Amino acid sequence: MPLNGPESATPHAERVPPPSLALQAEYVRSRTFAPKADLAAAREMFAHALWDGHNERPGGSGMIVADEARAWVPGRALVFDTSFVHSAYNDGDAPTDYVHVDFFHPDLTADERRAITIFNACRQRFKAARSQLHRELGVV
Repeated sequence: MPLNGPESATPHAERVPPPSLALQAEYVRSRTFAPKADLAAAREMFAHALWDGHNERPGGSGMIVADEARAWVPGRALVFDTSFVHSAYNDGDAPTDYVHVDFFHPDLTADERRAITIFNACRQRFKAARSQLHRELGVV
């Protein structure tokens, strides 16, 4: 849910160069279990929606999920399925602050929710231990 942000895009704002499709492919491959044909199509739609210079995105900031762009409206939640390729954008001249909340898909069973909760707790402990080890070793 966005808390604040630019109401409109800055005219003729310089946009950050897009990540290459190869980079997107590597990232998406490591984050999803979708069939390869679906991944390629999703990446292509994502790249087109996010980086096509002729495609004006609504509002000053928002989200693109699969091939649909939605402007962030302060105080109005934007709920979407993160298994789709997604990205945030900010084409305005002010920062956007937002609250990010994860919740379980309603079709998950109690056992599946418990397994995800245990996995996330283990992942957090691993990240903390890795950070501590990096500090001790002087790794940046």
